[in-house]
Amino acid sequence: MTKKQLGFTLIELMIVVAIIGILAAVAIPAYSDYMKRSKITEANVLWSGLKTYLEEENADKAAFPSTDAFAAAVADEAIKIDGNYVGTKAEMAKTVYTVTAGVSPSICMEVAGFGVSESDIGTKIGWTHIIADGETSGEWSCKAVDNDTDCAKYLPNKYLPKPCQADAV
Repeated sequence: MTKKQLGFTLIELMIVVAIIGILAAVAIPAYSDYMKRSKITEANVLWSGLKTYLEEENADKAAFPSTDAFAAAVADEAIKIDGNYVGTKAEMAKTVYTVTAGVSPSICMEVAGFGVSESDIGTKIGWTHIIADGETSGEWSCKAVDNDTDCAKYLPNKYLPKPCQADAV
């Protein structure tokens, strides 16, 4: 009588473990990048609402709100900047809006949840209103005009939304 093999041999099990290890080595970094891009996307979605508010204020009052007026609107909850990774609910995340006389307004959002160990990358994304030839164009750019408001330059291109990638430094 011949004996039937029951179960797997050690070699077969080792091959399966090696295949699973290779798949995990590829999948975990890809998933990590996907999660970081989703956090930045949240900032981009919240930006859409802020942009509408700023454009309406500019259309109604022929000027963008001052930094103090913006802060007051956020405090009074006239403007909501609440997300899981951006805004007041997100731990250690900040949104900074600045208007300087003669310079376009800019907004900078810090995105929480990137981890402390990743000090080589930034955690901010920002937009600046474009002024061409002294006239406002009605367009916003992820690439800011100076180092004080240039938030997008700190994020690698692979994390930025598509419209920002072309402008990113």
